[in-house]
Amino acid sequence: MDFNIIKRKAVIILFIAAMFMCCTVPAGVKAAGKGTKAENLDANGEIDMNTDDIYITVRLGYKGRYKTGRSVRVDATIDNRGSDFTGKFRVEYPRHNADGSVMSQKTFAIASGETKKIQFAIPDVTSDGLTKIALCDENDKIICKKYVYIDTNKLSSQLYIGALSDSLDTLSYISNELAADKMSFGTEDEGYLFGLEGTDITNDANMLDALDIIIIDDFDTGKFSKGQIKAIKDWINEGGTLLLGSGADADKVLKAFSGSLLNGNIGSAKSIRTNFGISRKELTRLIGENLYNKKIPLDITHLRIKGSTPVLTDGRERLITSVPYGKGNVLVSEFSLSLGNEAAKLYGRLIVQTLKDNLSDSRKNYIGIQDSYIWNSYHGIYNYYDDEALMLNETDSLPNLKLYGVLLIVYVILAGPVSYIITKKKDKRNLLWGIIPILSAAFSITIYLIGTSTRIQKPYINYISTVELPEKAGKENKLNTKFLLTSSSNKSYETLLPNNVDIMPSGSNTGMYYGLSADDMDKNDFDYGIEYGAENTKLVMNSLSAFESVYFQMNSKSSATGTVEIDISKKDDKLSGIINNKLSYDLEDCMFYNKGTIYYIGDFPAGKAFDISKVSKNDTYDESNYSFSFEEQLSEVFGGEFYSNSTSNETKRRYGMLIQFVRDNQSDDSWFYGFVANGGETGFTNTMDYDKYGETGVCKTAEVQEKINGYDIIGSLESYAYDYDSNKTDKYYVYDNTGDSFEVRYKFPKNFTLKKIIYNEHTTSGGEYRLANYGYVENAFVGEAKVLDKATGDYVTIIKSAQDAEIDNIDKYLEDDGTLIIYYDITTNQTIRDNVGSMTLPRVTLAGKYKRRQ
Repeated sequence: MDFNIIKRKAVIILFIAAMFMCCTVPAGVKAAGKGTKAENLDANGEIDMNTDDIYITVRLGYKGRYKTGRSVRVDATIDNRGSDFTGKFRVEYPRHNADGSVMSQKTFAIASGETKKIQFAIPDVTSDGLTKIALCDENDKIICKKYVYIDTNKLSSQLYIGALSDSLDTLSYISNELAADKMSFGTEDEGYLFGLEGTDITNDANMLDALDIIIIDDFDTGKFSKGQIKAIKDWINEGGTLLLGSGADADKVLKAFSGSLLNGNIGSAKSIRTNFGISRKELTRLIGENLYNKKIPLDITHLRIKGSTPVLTDGRERLITSVPYGKGNVLVSEFSLSLGNEAAKLYGRLIVQTLKDNLSDSRKNYIGIQDSYIWNSYHGIYNYYDDEALMLNETDSLPNLKLYGVLLIVYVILAGPVSYIITKKKDKRNLLWGIIPILSAAFSITIYLIGTSTRIQKPYINYISTVELPEKAGKENKLNTKFLLTSSSNKSYETLLPNNVDIMPSGSNTGMYYGLSADDMDKNDFDYGIEYGAENTKLVMNSLSAFESVYFQMNSKSSATGTVEIDISKKDDKLSGIINNKLSYDLEDCMFYNKGTIYYIGDFPAGKAFDISKVSKNDTYDESNYSFSFEEQLSEVFGGEFYSNSTSNETKRRYGMLIQFVRDNQSDDSWFYGFVANGGETGFTNTMDYDKYGETGVCKTAEVQEKINGYDIIGSLESYAYDYDSNKTDKYYVYDNTGDSFEVRYKFPKNFTLKKIIYNEHTTSGGEYRLANYGYVENAFVGEAKVLDKATGDYVTIIKSAQDAEIDNIDKYLEDDGTLIIYYDITTNQTIRDNVGSMTLPRVTLAGKYKRRQ
C-alpha cells in the first residue's frame, strides 16, 4: 500500500472540507440575519410584543415622533398574566460616533396579575430611527424582542406641544391652527399637539425634553408629586415654556406651582366680554379672513404675579402674563384655554401666535425662528471643541524612564561582561546558556513589578463640568457634566452609581452616524450601556476595544450653594457695577462678556468683589479687532490657539468649554464665566473612584440695563418684526433675489416709545463694513432702508449700507398703533451679491423711553 498516496488524498479531503466550512458558515449567518425585520410603530407610536404570560405595549417618543438632538421618551406598559416575574426592559439603539449599539434598560419586579409602567429616556437616536426593544430576565437573557423604527422629525422648526387637560377636546383648535393648509402644495404642519396624561409627567425632566411647550388647563395639579413638580421646573429651566390656563377655577391649575414657580395673589373671578385687544385689521391679517372682531364672553380670574409681564391684554385686563424662569418661562392665562367654537374660530390663532411669540429664546433658536438674535461674533463659530477638549489627558501614570534605564544598564553589565568573566574564570562558559535566560526572566519580573505603579490598570475619566449659577445664593446649583469613560483593556466591567443620579449615554458632536441594520443588531451584542435599578444605577461596559472611550452625560448637584452676583449697567457704551464672588471656592480665568466685548477679570477669590470699570484697556477685547470672530477673540484672551502645540491642555479645555457655552446660549449677549480652582468643586469628581482629568467652569447669564443719551435700549430691530412676507425674509435673512422693494412692520412693547435708532459697525454684524476690504463676507446688508414721512408723503432714507446713522425722533414715523413700517431696497448688483454669502436686513439698536416699569 502506497502510504504517500493515502496521505496525499487525506490532505486533499481535509482541504476540501475546510473550504466547504469557510463558504457555508458565513452563508448560514447571513441567512439568519436576513430573517430579521424591523417594524413601524402604529399611529399612536406604539407596538406590542409578548411572551406566553407577559404582554407589553411599548410607546416611543410622542406618537412615535422625536426631535433630533433631544431625548426620546420610552414608556412600556407590562401586563403579567403569569407568575411573579423579575426582569429588565431594554432598549438598544445605534451609536452615533462608531459602529455598534448602546443599551439602556430598567429593572423591575411585577407580581402575578399586576400591570406596571416602566418609563425612562434615551438619548436621541440616529437618523434612521432604528431601535431594538427587548424583555430580559434578571440575568440579562433576552426573552422576547422586536426591532422598530421611530419617525425622526427632520423639521426642527415644528413645535411640539404637550397638553394636559380633563377636557382635551376643547384644545383641538390649537392643533388645527398648527396644521398645514391642505390646499397648498408642499406645506408642512407648523407643529403637533400631543395629549398627555398625568403619568406622562414623571420625575425625570429628560422625558419632557422633546416638548417645546406644555399646556396645563382644567387639570388638578394637586395630584402632582414633588418629583413631578421638580421635573417640570427642571424642564422649564432648560428652555421649556409652560402655559397655565385658569379661568373661574384658577386654584385647580395654579396651586401646585404657588411659591415655587409663581409668587403672587389669586384674586376674584368675574365674567367679561373681550376681543383680546386685537383690531379688526389685525385680526384679518392674522387669520386671512375679513371677520368682525366682536367681543365674546370670557370667565377670568384676576392674578397678580410678581415679576410678570403682560403679553396679551385687551386694554383693561392682563389676559396672559409671562414670568421668566431659568432659560425658559411660565405663561399664565387669566382665562381657561378651553375656548368655545366661535371664540376658537375668531381668536384661536391669536392664542397660538402668542404662544409662538413667547417661546423661550433657546427654543426659538433651536426651531429656527430666531437665528438673527445670535450676537455678531457668534456667527463665526462653526466648530465643536468640547469633544476634542474631552480627549485631552494628562495621565500621571507615566513610565519611570530613568529607573528603566538604570535597570537596563545593570542587566546588560550582568548578562554580558560580568557573567562572561565569572564563567571564564570558572571555566564553565557553557553555563551562560542558563544564566542569561534566568537574568532575563528576573529582570522582566522586576520591570513588570516596578511598572505596575506606572501603568494604566483601571478605567479613567476625562470630563468637562459646568455649574449653572442661580440668581441668588442659597438655591441648588446645577452641575452638568459630559465625560468619557476609558478602560485600558477590552474586558467587560461595570460601575455602580447611586440610583438617584441623572445620567444617560451621550453622543459626540462629530456629526458622523454609523447606520446599523436590524441584522447587525441581531447578531452582535451591545457595546456599552446603562441600567437603572431600584438600588443603584449601573454603567455597563460590554464589548469595547482597549482604550476605546464612550460618552456619558450626567446632571447632579454642585458641592457649593453660593453664586456670583452681578449688578452691572451700561451708559453711553461704558460698563459700571460690581461682580461679587459668593461661592465657597476661588475662581480662575474669569471674564465678563457684553455685546461683543470680553472684559478679562482673571483670578477671582471667594468672598471678593470686582468693579467691572477697573478692567484695564489691555484686558478688554472687542470683537471688531478680531474680524468679528469669537474664536480669534478667545484665543487672544487665553494667549494661545486651540490647535497650537504650545497651548497647555488646561487652556485648551477651557477654550473648548467656553465655545460650547456660547453655542448653547447664543441668544444671550451678556454673561459671566470662570473656572474652579483645583479641588474646589467635588460634585462630580466624588461620584466614581477612577482617575479623572478635566475642568469645571461656572457660568451665569446677565441682564445689563443700557442707556444711550438718556434713552433706554431694548435690543435689536429684528427682535420686534411683526408682519412681513416670509417669501422675502425671515425678519433678518433676505430670501428674495428679484430686487423688488418689500416692507416689514415692527411692533414694540406697549409700555415703550421708540425715539432713536442707531446703526454702525458695532450694532450690525459688521459684514457690510468689511466687504470692501475683504472682498467676501458671510452676511451683510447691502441696500437702503426707508420710512414714509406722512407729513410730506415722501419716502425718507434712514439707513444706507455701511454708513453710520443715528436717527433721532424716529417716533414721528410711527403708525397710529405705534408700529413702524420700514421699506427695504436690496441691491441688484450681481457682483456684490456674489461676494455676500447671505443677504440680510440691517441690525440696528433701538432706543426710547419706557412709560412705566413692570
